[in-house]
Amino acid sequence: MLQMMQGHLMAARELIQAGDVAEGRPHLTHPWVEVYPMVKAGLAHRDQKALGEQLHTLAEKAGQVDSWDEISADFQAAWVGIEQAVNTTEGLSASSVSKVILSLTKQAVLEYDEALDGDQFEAEHEYQDGRGFVAAARDYLAEHEAHLVKQNKEAWRDTGKALTELAKAWPTPVPPQKPVVSTSNLYAAQARLELALAPYLY
Repeated sequence: MLQMMQGHLMAARELIQAGDVAEGRPHLTHPWVEVYPMVKAGLAHRDQKALGEQLHTLAEKAGQVDSWDEISADFQAAWVGIEQAVNTTEGLSASSVSKVILSLTKQAVLEYDEALDGDQFEAEHEYQDGRGFVAAARDYLAEHEAHLVKQNKEAWRDTGKALTELAKAWPTPVPPQKPVVSTSNLYAAQARLELALAPYLY
């Protein structure tokens, strides 16, 4: 859930910095509105109560944002708060890291599927969420590279290739006119990613 928060924020940052401010604003609210309620108790247990305030502030200001400079400080505060919460879960096994990556990418594929109506993207925000989740998964894989390589270098290499292949479905922050990867092929790519991660999972 914490990595999913970062995925939402990555989508927001990319869009706002690119000048698509109206597209980016809603993504600033998603960590607070959609994800925080599911992790509130766990954060309180780990004495990470400040994160809720940081996410709430970001969500409240989202509607008035006209440029990145106006929100960058609050964004950074929320981002650091998420990182601090993540650090309280240090010591994750390769299996746990793999499950986080799979959770993010499975949700990304679902968002992609739901964004499509035939061969047109009708729900742009869901496409953008998916792009953010895949970006978060790729960052998470990179952060745990040393640990994963030590356990199984070939699996780490195959995972990186599979994740790169999966990411091709989201070529741009704003959806293309037509999908570059069909839904069936994307589900197949997700299956290949899970296969690549299997040595860590089983």
